[in-house]
Amino acid sequence: MMVRILSLAGSSVSRCLRSAAAAAAAMALLAGGAGCQSDSLQIVRAPFVSPVIVPAPVEFRMNVAVKNFGDEAHEPCYLRMYCEYFKTPSSPTPCTWEAFEAVPALEPGESWSLTDYRIDRGDRECPAVKDQSRGHIWLSLVWAPVNGPPLPGPNTDLHVTWAASGDLADMTVTD
Repeated sequence: MMVRILSLAGSSVSRCLRSAAAAAAAMALLAGGAGCQSDSLQIVRAPFVSPVIVPAPVEFRMNVAVKNFGDEAHEPCYLRMYCEYFKTPSSPTPCTWEAFEAVPALEPGESWSLTDYRIDRGDRECPAVKDQSRGHIWLSLVWAPVNGPPLPGPNTDLHVTWAASGDLADMTVTD
């Protein structure tokens, strides 16, 4: 299912989308979490990647959060991130990286977030800046810090594509 980010702002989004207080930049990605059988650990479809003025140039950063919407505590897991982006519009090959962030055990209603995560992770050889760097990132909730299947349920394995302009209307999220 592919969704334009603007369609996510309305209340008719999906049963999986929940709103929550955003991180510092007023953009956050929240995911609901719970036990393996309950399908309550999800990645909420809010703005994932956007340009942030850091003086200049404007660099791409990501905000993501995980929330337990279940009735029981959820065990610790990991957020797997695999990113590909082009440092310039004419770059022949993308810059790539993979990383895992530990998501702690979450009680019902509790959330965890990763805020202002630099898409280029500080790589001066391959910066990710507005009007230059289009790309995409795969976000998956997994049990271990290895490339494996995502946790069962909706919104546990998302693909986010952003435009070099950073325009949120051009960002898509695929579940």
